[in-house]
Amino acid sequence: MVAHRVVISGGAGNQTQTIKGNITMHCEYAVLTQVVVQLAQKAGSMTLKSGMKTPVSDAAIPTTGSYGVSIRFPQSVVPTSATMHSGSEDERNTNHRCDVHFDSEARTLIYKPNTIMQDITFLSEYQVELFHIEAPHEALTDVTMADIASITLNFTLAVDTLMPA
Repeated sequence: MVAHRVVISGGAGNQTQTIKGNITMHCEYAVLTQVVVQLAQKAGSMTLKSGMKTPVSDAAIPTTGSYGVSIRFPQSVVPTSATMHSGSEDERNTNHRCDVHFDSEARTLIYKPNTIMQDITFLSEYQVELFHIEAPHEALTDVTMADIASITLNFTLAVDTLMPA
């Protein structure tokens, strides 16, 4: 088993982030064991993009307060064949994505989703994209990114193959 950490910067960060490492890891499975969220302000006060609507009911989403972000990994990292299971925090994951939830009354949140993903390859360099969890096809804006200090995803990996970059 190998520990792996993915750190996503907020603040002056961009909704598309490049994750760099020094090795490629082909994994039989990866377990998202811990998520650490640090916000610049409470999630209930975060500023969201105006004009967003929920995907199913087409209801308007308020412009203040966020429930979290949806992080989309490239298919080369999380393939379509990857299976994801609900964890202890009732995580809901879709193809290529990992949802990270916020607490509306907190600036810091640490939780253990225990989400399992199979046949994952953490490349030495890849990009992730951040979307609103309330409207999963809407990318985060610079204003919303400024409200996020960082998101850290801690994984435990069952590595099949290690390859230098």
